[in-house]
Amino acid sequence: MEVKPLMVTDVKALGVLSADVRSELQFELCQPYLMRNGFYRVCQHVETAVLKSIMVDCITFTFYRAGEAAFEAGQDAKHAYFIERGTLEYQQNRRTSKVKRKLRVGAHNEIIIAEAALWTFWDHVGTLTAPNPASMLKMNVDKHTKIIAESELMGEFAAELALHFRTRLSMAKPPQAPWPNDIEVPCTSFDEMIVCASKIVRSLVSRIGLELVKDQVGQWASAVFRNHPKNIEELEKEVTKSKCMLMANTHGDVERLAAVSTINISRCDGTTLMQLGTWDPESGLRVSCKLPGTKQELGETAQEAMTRVLETDLLPFRGLVDLSQLPVHHEVEWSRSEKYNMRTKYLRTIFQLEVRNEMDLPQLQRLETDPSRDKGPPMVKRHSFRGFMGMSAGRTLTRRSGSQNKMDLDSLGCIADTHEIVGLPDGESQRVLICGWLHEEEVDRFRGEGEGKAVLERLMSRIHIDELVMSSVKDLTPTIVPISDGSEVVARDRTVSYDNRTDEKSMDTRSVDNRSEELYGILGALPKDAHALDD
Repeated sequence: MEVKPLMVTDVKALGVLSADVRSELQFELCQPYLMRNGFYRVCQHVETAVLKSIMVDCITFTFYRAGEAAFEAGQDAKHAYFIERGTLEYQQNRRTSKVKRKLRVGAHNEIIIAEAALWTFWDHVGTLTAPNPASMLKMNVDKHTKIIAESELMGEFAAELALHFRTRLSMAKPPQAPWPNDIEVPCTSFDEMIVCASKIVRSLVSRIGLELVKDQVGQWASAVFRNHPKNIEELEKEVTKSKCMLMANTHGDVERLAAVSTINISRCDGTTLMQLGTWDPESGLRVSCKLPGTKQELGETAQEAMTRVLETDLLPFRGLVDLSQLPVHHEVEWSRSEKYNMRTKYLRTIFQLEVRNEMDLPQLQRLETDPSRDKGPPMVKRHSFRGFMGMSAGRTLTRRSGSQNKMDLDSLGCIADTHEIVGLPDGESQRVLICGWLHEEEVDRFRGEGEGKAVLERLMSRIHIDELVMSSVKDLTPTIVPISDGSEVVARDRTVSYDNRTDEKSMDTRSVDNRSEELYGILGALPKDAHALDD
């Protein structure tokens, strides 16, 4: 027998309470669900009254019986949803969508279903059904929009988010990303959008995080627990200069946030072009094994950041890459800042490019090694080991007394010969990116903190940077092309709306229209380039 859970509307006694008390009760009931999203966390600190109005006037607790649909494919999206309890089934089919798909979502997913309706005019591309009794918080998007538009500050903030959401929604298509749906629109999490926002928006979010850090430090200072953030004054200077971004997560912990754009250039032989270090006249040699890339700057997308890298550090590959056609992989990486004793969250975008082994790139300057420049201590032979670093069979490895296996000096030279250590110079900045083609197991070894890093540092100390390497290469033209399967994908214009229906005549151009102008007010609240997408 189906038992309906007790809902707020079922408690008749609430009717005798004053409007203020009922509003406070509604606020307390809704708050845990909305605080999962960064936009509402900012709203809580900046305009608490606006957040309360959203919770009281826009949200209703709704019960769904087994088999009942919350919405169906093709309908205009009038609501966004937060799952309170139960599991729901979301299904797409070829009649109304680009893909056929079925999945289940529950409260543990902590997502906003049909979030796209908050930032665009969205049509549902799938059907959401409750296979068993379930309940959700249903948010009226038109009321939500009206309330936010009445706040000048939150209206401007929402306008920029809507602009970023629209851009990413328009770009969400294979091979860059899976097609968007009511459950997820790729690359539109609050973290991913805010880290690429304008300086004023980033500053607003970072200032909130900084104040939370100061409050927490003050509380911890009087407690036994001492593992709190440090060097707060320096951290504040970085935030002021927009060199660092802070953001409070769902649990109230403040983290540093950064977006990084990298490229994975691989060959058919299984090797990948890895950045082994950099050299410039002022800083000299710096050693680090990682994919070539850069941190995204203010207001910069991952694609724009990678374009900047291709115009400088990876200039020889500039003509080989159409970033809009490359597969993209996203991952999150964590590290801890010793300086500030805080966690840093890296949002990493990795573009995938495969090239053929036979390359004719005169811009790639082969770097020679000079054994006389070796800075490592002498090595003592212990025993032989075969197959390490792709060297010829029978190469002798050595071990230092009291340490792990190390390679002898001849083997260090062999690495350079085998893995084509090359320099990619930037003629204007006099900076050289030092790279090598490595296998996966070699990448893992060089990225480590022990033996591999020591070997890499020793190898790099033998590299000689000469005048030939420092010559400018900007007038040279690449002569290889990326591997293609023969299919051609036409880049979609950002102004063209995404639509999942197969009948082009029925396309509703509203599906990606930006709400930022009409709903969050005022053209003056929009960024200067807000209409660039409409050109």
